[in-house]
Amino acid sequence: MYKSTMLFLTLLMCLLAFPAFAQEENAEDEAYAASALAYKSEYEFKSDKRAESELVIKAEAAPNGQINADGYAGNRTFNGDAIYGDKAGFALSAEYYYYAFKYLGAGAGVKYGFERKVDNFGSISVIDAYIALKPKIKIVSESRPDDKEAVYLIFQGGYGFFNKEITLRDTGGNIVPSKTESAWYYGAGFGVEFNGVIFEILFAVNELSVSSSEGSLVNLDAKYSMTNINIGYRFGFNDEEDI
Repeated sequence: MYKSTMLFLTLLMCLLAFPAFAQEENAEDEAYAASALAYKSEYEFKSDKRAESELVIKAEAAPNGQINADGYAGNRTFNGDAIYGDKAGFALSAEYYYYAFKYLGAGAGVKYGFERKVDNFGSISVIDAYIALKPKIKIVSESRPDDKEAVYLIFQGGYGFFNKEITLRDTGGNIVPSKTESAWYYGAGFGVEFNGVIFEILFAVNELSVSSSEGSLVNLDAKYSMTNINIGYRFGFNDEEDI
């Protein structure tokens, strides 16, 4: 009788303990599932974030500008020697970049070059429209974690539109009628960024051709090249720490 009673009590205790054990297991399973769901949601949220993009507005100064021309205009012959501008040139530009990849921006830009005089060529003004690539490396400082610093390269390629006809002169100083044909634009350089402010050095070239007009004798192929010092500001969109 005593043994039967003890066996009955043991079975009863096991039956009473099983639901509590099962409930504890279910709670652990639910907690694990909730944790996995939260991780998945967080991962999907980060993956769905749009890539960073930026708008850059710049002022450009070109203390060094020159034309290298081959050909002739009337009785004047050009043999590729550099002809320099008499004053510094200035331009304003705007660029938009989209970063589909963390360290590489691709975009487009437009630049308006104000008039500058070049001996024997008159006043020159160009509007450049171009596509651009911008490999960029962000710098993170442990001592200044809130600062946003970066170094980058610049590659541009497009088309330059001359706003007015080149004014060629012969050896006697007389104007030679001519027609200016716009051509390719390209440039390359490097820059640094600190909290949105940017500084750049850019080497840029505009190609052009000049032909006869009104019965004149003109046949020129030329390159208008500049070394630009740029300062501007970067407006970032959708900046994220993990991008």
